[in-house]
Amino acid sequence: MKRIFQFITISFVTLGGLSMLPANAQTSISVLTATADVRSAAMGTVPLVGSTLMPLYSTPSAMFDLEGKSLQASYAMGLSPEKSHSGRQYFHTLSAGYRLSSKHSLLIGARHWGGLQMDYFNSVGTKVGKIHPRDWTIDLGYAFALSPSLRLHAGASYLNTYSSQTAHGLMMHLGATYLGRLSFLNQGRYALDFVARNLGPKLNYGQRSKSSAALPTYLQASGMMSFATAEHQQLTFGLTARYQTTLTSDRAMSAGAGLEYDFERIVALRFGAVYQPESSYLTMGLGRNLGPLSLGASYSWGSYSEFNILNVGIALSF
Repeated sequence: MKRIFQFITISFVTLGGLSMLPANAQTSISVLTATADVRSAAMGTVPLVGSTLMPLYSTPSAMFDLEGKSLQASYAMGLSPEKSHSGRQYFHTLSAGYRLSSKHSLLIGARHWGGLQMDYFNSVGTKVGKIHPRDWTIDLGYAFALSPSLRLHAGASYLNTYSSQTAHGLMMHLGATYLGRLSFLNQGRYALDFVARNLGPKLNYGQRSKSSAALPTYLQASGMMSFATAEHQQLTFGLTARYQTTLTSDRAMSAGAGLEYDFERIVALRFGAVYQPESSYLTMGLGRNLGPLSLGASYSWGSYSEFNILNVGIALSF
């Protein structure tokens, strides 16, 4: 057990050290940075092993935790409760996964973000209208169970993003998850997850435009622990650290922490917090499993009310 905690500590310290690396550009494409998994969104954006609300966008290896089922479909929607002068942002996410065998799973999904509007000016500074920025993606994923303890996953995405000009991009993600059992705390379990997302070349906004933007590539390390506290009650907590390679070093690091207390036959209560330079926020949410149906809701609350997000999600496994 001592080695496990040493491994967790070393992993987070190593990731934290990456913040000393230089960065050349800054970018944030909303559809690529929004948390689609409602359970994770309620728990400080921690990617949770075993979360079947939206595994493609959290931990794809959760497809192996469907307990006898092989097909999973999910939908999630996020909406800013407060309308700003630029509009009200929203996003939609659809995904499905199929477990081919005990070792192989395939996943597919799509994301869409929009709702805001901005004034559009011509080359001499005259306002000529409004534009409505929007992003959408088509995503594919694959998960492989190398052993009962070690799972690997990879995926590829196509991105279409518009903000007065349209850009197209291709990217990929790579990750690994390690699972283990605790020798105490009622034989609970722990998990470590490492992932690199949005790996790909810069986006180019057409042949006539000289502008380009870097993808929000990030490296993320996460750990979680779950154990029973009483009959039909379970406690889960997790930590995550993220380094975004396209931000300056003083803004590149972020971290999150989350806690869930699950009254398995009633409701799961979820809380969390996210630290980001200049924009930290709190998270909270509820969840309920009704046989093959999973329901969830979350709310992110921070200093800038126009960026608060209400998420709702539903998943069906069969």
